[in-house]
Amino acid sequence: MFPRKIKEIRRKFIIGIDETNNGMSLESSNPHYQNATIVTGYMMEDPNRANYGSARHEGKGWAFGNQGNLERNLERGNEYLDGHPDFFYTLITEQAATNNPLSILKAEAITRITLQFLLKYPFLNTQNTYLIADEMDGPKISKDIHKNLRSNLYQSGLRGLPHTFKRNADRNVIAVRRADTVGYCLAGMHLFNKTKNWPRKSRMIPTESLIRLMDEFYYMDEGKYDSES
Repeated sequence: MFPRKIKEIRRKFIIGIDETNNGMSLESSNPHYQNATIVTGYMMEDPNRANYGSARHEGKGWAFGNQGNLERNLERGNEYLDGHPDFFYTLITEQAATNNPLSILKAEAITRITLQFLLKYPFLNTQNTYLIADEMDGPKISKDIHKNLRSNLYQSGLRGLPHTFKRNADRNVIAVRRADTVGYCLAGMHLFNKTKNWPRKSRMIPTESLIRLMDEFYYMDEGKYDSES
């Protein structure tokens, strides 16, 4: 029994963050499409040997295939999401980006995703979870996003949660690469479909939910009694 308990204590998890349609340049044949950047988080256990050091991309070009391949594209997207279910995503709409600095909007998106993971996966906490995001919009903007994110996490009772931005993390960190691929699947499935709803609605975090999530987490033991907050 004793070795098993030690193994449980040492389990580590990583939440990888990436964005799709940064710049909001993708065109859509969906008449209901609202142009947006998709920010995606993917959670997985973090044995170093499996999560770092590989520059191999997961194939994702099919996600934006032509209209003739729509049925197969939707099938492949659903197959990938079924096989990699531990994700959440949220949107930054074109309208929001017009009225607010992206460094604030992206920090809020990452905060929403992080809080949602810790609320829905009770085994995650500040002691066993590491947050890593692909560098966004260059080093200067990433630094601003990181500063805003740190403030948001502190306000949420997550002062002790390790987090960083890393250039080319979508190539070198499997959790970030999977977040990247999930984002492509979601974008492709929505842009070339005809439905108003985004796919995997249960995994989509509303853009207006930040305060609610912060309040929910504060009243959980992890937030209320965080020894570093």
